[in-house]
Amino acid sequence: MRISDIYKMLAGGCMIYVALAACNGADHAGTNPGSKGEGGGGLVDPVPTAKADPVSGSRLKAKFRTSDDGSKEYLSGVWYDSERQEDCVFATAADGKDHCLPPAESTLTLFADAACMQPMAVGSPGCAPKYAMMPESSSCGKALVHVYAIGATTTPSKVYVSAGGSCLEAGPADPNAAYYQVGAEVPASAFVGSSVQYQK
Repeated sequence: MRISDIYKMLAGGCMIYVALAACNGADHAGTNPGSKGEGGGGLVDPVPTAKADPVSGSRLKAKFRTSDDGSKEYLSGVWYDSERQEDCVFATAADGKDHCLPPAESTLTLFADAACMQPMAVGSPGCAPKYAMMPESSSCGKALVHVYAIGATTTPSKVYVSAGGSCLEAGPADPNAAYYQVGAEVPASAFVGSSVQYQK
């Protein structure tokens, strides 16, 4: 396996997490039995109530784009966690419940050792990710997202991947990438939880 293939896998993992979070957010926002069509909205009700009026809470704040001419647009699915001071999107966390998790910047697919016991996060030089994500398959078919803190930089000579229960050498480290050790897992309870409710 070439190192370029590994980075394609890494990018794919990030896209899967972002897609899961976006779909999850769309499901929550578009649930409105009173609207027409799957996504809500028809000729009579073109803007579903659930999407028209986002309500900020004590911690999560709705995000808007405002223009110079006074126009205002809600950034659907993206919230600002005022306690953690970071953006977040809803996805299923490691505890099996939906939480507002930080967007994926690095997905854990590479290891620094031949036993695949030392996962590494990958970023660009001078632009370290804040977290690393590791999706985990569950018996219910959902991808449970584990969130890890980022540690110190590391300089591996080779990188490894775990595949089919084996740890395989993937080639030399990319000299144009920055590698980071992985710190402790951030508990799901550190992020704002949610539940889906239906309009009666």
